[in-house]
Amino acid sequence: PISVEAFGTESDHDILTVNGESYHGQHSPEGVTPTTDIIWASDSHVTSTGWKICANWFAPSPTPSPTPVPSSHDEACVDSPQSWLDAVGYSCETYVAWELCTADGDYGERWADWAGGTFMDYAVNDISAVNACCGCGGGTTPSADPPTEVACSDSPQSWVDSKNNSCQRYVDSAACTTQGDYGEGWDTSWGTFEDLAVDGVSAATACCGCGGGAP
Repeated sequence: PISVEAFGTESDHDILTVNGESYHGQHSPEGVTPTTDIIWASDSHVTSTGWKICANWFAPSPTPSPTPVPSSHDEACVDSPQSWLDAVGYSCETYVAWELCTADGDYGERWADWAGGTFMDYAVNDISAVNACCGCGGGTTPSADPPTEVACSDSPQSWVDSKNNSCQRYVDSAACTTQGDYGEGWDTSWGTFEDLAVDGVSAATACCGCGGGAP
């Protein structure tokens, strides 16, 4: 789709045509996806500010409803982390709906058109779509049997990270998950769990609420 950075032409005379529709004056083709050649025509009599258009990485429209994941992938699969977004801000549902990946973990038919590069180029904290998304061959499959609860204690119990954040603070702010993943409250500008570790011990090691701790 087209991203318009500037658009101002002489109305009715200097015309940009996209998909057969004319754009002139202040009426720009913002968000339009070209399916044919873009045509520019000017009578050269009156000069306006001109136009500058670029191509977006993904369509800016709202994420469409996800298409069903092929039956070859376990229906019990859960995206992990469930709130995962890539480096551009797009979710597992977007990857599936826009056919950017396959359920077998391969690149989808539209990957080259909309993205390019590799899945890891858009990973966050080394987690890409093929790791996080059921529809891309990743995710997790919860056990049918309820897990046996094991008593857990933070270890060491008084652990705090290099910014003086305790295990309870990590849990309360949703900075981590009990599976040891980054939670919704984690800010990628903080780096990784290991970047805030003290004496080599991070939240994922010390905190029960972050997948660590000890029985």
